[in-house]
Amino acid sequence: MGIPANLIPESTPGMPPHSARWIPLSLWVSLNAFWLGVAVVCGANEQQFASKLPPDGVWVQYKMKLEAEEDGVPSASEFVETISLVGTATENDQRCRWVEIKSVAFDAKNNPVRTHVTKLLIPESEMLKSKDPLKNAVRGWVRVNDQPPSPMKPIAWDPGLFVGECLSWLPGVRIQLREVDQPRDVAYQRGTIQAAKAFSGTREYTKADRQELGEVRWKSRFTLWHHADLTCGFAHAVIEAEKWIGNERDGKVVITYFLEDGGKDGKSGLPDNN
Repeated sequence: MGIPANLIPESTPGMPPHSARWIPLSLWVSLNAFWLGVAVVCGANEQQFASKLPPDGVWVQYKMKLEAEEDGVPSASEFVETISLVGTATENDQRCRWVEIKSVAFDAKNNPVRTHVTKLLIPESEMLKSKDPLKNAVRGWVRVNDQPPSPMKPIAWDPGLFVGECLSWLPGVRIQLREVDQPRDVAYQRGTIQAAKAFSGTREYTKADRQELGEVRWKSRFTLWHHADLTCGFAHAVIEAEKWIGNERDGKVVITYFLEDGGKDGKSGLPDNN
């Protein structure tokens, strides 16, 4: 049996070297909501999962492979994505949690070429019970590369911007998913997670894109693999999505998440922005 994920020692989130080829800027903008990551928080059993969230400092890291097609042109990129719980605050008598997502793309020489950090304050009640946990997010910040952090507009975390798949680890969302008979053993750098359970779902979102395009619809299907021994993160995920404008398909993406590491000592990359 592999090393239980709940015995992961404390370590600092790193940036393992991965090559990357850049994707079109317009597609990056459309997919920014994806960078709300895909971390699953599981307790020792399903009852704990349904009633608890992990403590601050817990983080999980993935290699993320993105294959895209836009205007008939294919592209592929690899990223390292780290999702962390980095703080607790009380807003309007509600206990809230800071969730931070850091995505780093690397060039062929393993140099980082783009770093994108998103930090959101979300009420715990939304994380535990809501189908759309970002609907009532309090506020957020974003930083690209070395630019100064800037406040996120509410539309940037609206569920209509295709974030449901990425937050399907939260109890309120996960209860809507369908368990499928596709158990999976997942090898990562600390061992093997055995017989992770698969959960699948489909979503469709409509949003206003660039003014010249008008209304854009995203249709997706996704499968996430969970394991009760994980203290943070899901074991594996595959998300397939199509972009439609009117009755014509305008693009598609396939995003695959590979578990790499996790720990308990995560720190905010935007400590002064709360």
